[in-house]
Amino acid sequence: FAASSANVGTIVGSIIAIIIVAVLVAVGAIIWKRKYYKKPDLSSLEEREFTRLTPEDSITVQEKDYTSTEQNGDATYCNFNIAQVNTKIAVDNLNDYLLSHKDEFLIEQYRSVPKPKNVTTDVGVSEENRLKNRYKNICPYDHSRVHLMINTEKQEGDYINASYVRGDSNDVKFIAAQGPFSIVVNDFVRMLWEQKIEKVVMLTNLIEEGKTKCDKYWPDSGKTMFGDIKVRLIDTESFADYTIRKLQLEKKDAASRLLTHYHFTSWPDQGVPMTPWALVDFEQRVDINSSTAPVVVHCSAGVGRTGTFIALHNIMSQAMHTGHIDFYNTLVKLREDRFLMIQTPDQYVFLHKAAQAAIVSMGTTVTSIDSQTRFNHLQQKTMTGMSNMENEFQSICAICKNETGLQKEDDLLYQNTETLQKDSKNRFSSIVPKDCYRPFLQRDSKDMGDYINAVFVQGFHKKDQQILTQLPMPLTLVSFWKLVTQYKVSLIVAFDTDKMSTDQTIANYLPSSEKPFSAPPYEIQSTDLKEENLWVEQNIKVVNQSSKIEHSVIHLKCKVHDPDAMRLLTFVNKSRSYNALVKGRILYTCRDGATYSGLACVLSLLLDRMDHDTCWTVPLVVGSVKSIRPQVIPTFKQYNTLHDALQKYNEMNSNDNTYGNVDENFFPKYLKSTRKEQVQSLEESEDGNIYSNID
Repeated sequence: FAASSANVGTIVGSIIAIIIVAVLVAVGAIIWKRKYYKKPDLSSLEEREFTRLTPEDSITVQEKDYTSTEQNGDATYCNFNIAQVNTKIAVDNLNDYLLSHKDEFLIEQYRSVPKPKNVTTDVGVSEENRLKNRYKNICPYDHSRVHLMINTEKQEGDYINASYVRGDSNDVKFIAAQGPFSIVVNDFVRMLWEQKIEKVVMLTNLIEEGKTKCDKYWPDSGKTMFGDIKVRLIDTESFADYTIRKLQLEKKDAASRLLTHYHFTSWPDQGVPMTPWALVDFEQRVDINSSTAPVVVHCSAGVGRTGTFIALHNIMSQAMHTGHIDFYNTLVKLREDRFLMIQTPDQYVFLHKAAQAAIVSMGTTVTSIDSQTRFNHLQQKTMTGMSNMENEFQSICAICKNETGLQKEDDLLYQNTETLQKDSKNRFSSIVPKDCYRPFLQRDSKDMGDYINAVFVQGFHKKDQQILTQLPMPLTLVSFWKLVTQYKVSLIVAFDTDKMSTDQTIANYLPSSEKPFSAPPYEIQSTDLKEENLWVEQNIKVVNQSSKIEHSVIHLKCKVHDPDAMRLLTFVNKSRSYNALVKGRILYTCRDGATYSGLACVLSLLLDRMDHDTCWTVPLVVGSVKSIRPQVIPTFKQYNTLHDALQKYNEMNSNDNTYGNVDENFFPKYLKSTRKEQVQSLEESEDGNIYSNID
């Protein structure tokens, strides 16, 4: 019995020793792996890195930006424990959330998104189909890919690099696709026909940085055949940041179909848009009417910009229906439908900024029908003691302040800020232009720099159509007229000129009717002058004495300092009366290049929208201009004046049939259905220009 016990003890001891050794070996292996194993050094997956465009090219995926759920077998990724974080955000708390959660947190959250499980791309990577992919490793998942109809006689297969993508309510709302290229452009048009597509959203330009990003699948005019489908251009309307086309698809022995093509043209070659306002405006324009078919969204690869746009729509759907938004799970869900949606951390950060701008604009679209109701609502006090209008204004200021704070950390935007603030060409060191928005002057001499304190502002229909600048200083007098001539300014709208006699920093830049004055190399002449109660209109000819080139410009001076809403409206409407006569840019100027010039510029943009769309969204326009020149609309008093002027303009036209020329496709999305029904019930008017009687 004793021997037996000894044997048992020996066996147990041996087993324990083996277990201990095994544990030590395993621990050692883990330590060695963590210490010496390195992930492959994979290149960035920014779209600017897509340097080749043959189907053999691929987009390399940075592993730190796309975490596998299999790592460590738990839910902790990159030190971010998603299991312990509630990713839902109340809409009302989004501003505070973004103030307390910096970009670094959002990037870490982005990198924690797990790869979807049990997905395959066998069809897309097959020998038969691999040449149909713009990038060889960006393929649709088998479970969500779009199937085309097979036609063996025409050797048309069922594969196209496109994926069904769910909306916020889990229904198939979108088709995310790569931008078509030569060998698949017919298949792309075939998909539009077979899927009965009513809307296409295009988020890339055809060529960017000299590289082809997408082949054109519509004609510039007339019609073009793509296989057995004819695409006819019906109409085109261009805006500053996007173009809207009406296309008609025709096929033999079938009824023709209309399609609206929304083409966003202001996504830069690299990175993301400078500000979110243009994309928010575009997204609202796209989702105007419900579509019975999925909306096709594409860029070049069909994952980065495409994913960002779809995510913005889904986020806004959550905001409207639940009062909460969830960026993280929105991205998780998108990547279950298509590989690498929202391609970069920067796009994920930008999505948050875009949602912030979209939310402050949500529900603020006004039509002539409900203008008074909306205005009354804005005047109402909230529990905080502030009016709804004050809260709206503060939200816009918070977003633009946050944008500017982040941009100052970006050398590309404010690379010369410190130098510019000390520049003697600035009247106020706190008001300097961002490099990405300022016009650069041509250097005619060593002493002449390229700097002037001015910024470009988008017009309603044209890019960089308007310029904001300070009234010229003695040191910048020549630069001012150089700006006017170099950038072909046709109209100068001026405020604060009454201060020229008392403010020594304001140069006397206007010629008298008796004689011209000289600012070498320019001679400035007055050819005509008319004075009214509210303004002075002066025709000016600027002659370059060196080149003998002449430039004509209209100078419209406001005689009233700090005009009230009615006077401001009358003056701005006068400036807008030249729109049909002048083809060049409009320059707005005042003492600081922001306060009054910015107010007039914003009001003019809003009136353009009212005339075109018969509706307007104040936060969108104010936010877009403040993101360029933060000092524009600096006070709530001005914001209130702006609303008051719009209300008066609407009242001036209350007897007109304002909605006679409404195109249903141009209603912004956040209108209530009752408003649409009201509009649709009105009789159509034969007068296409509803404000033609306004002087």
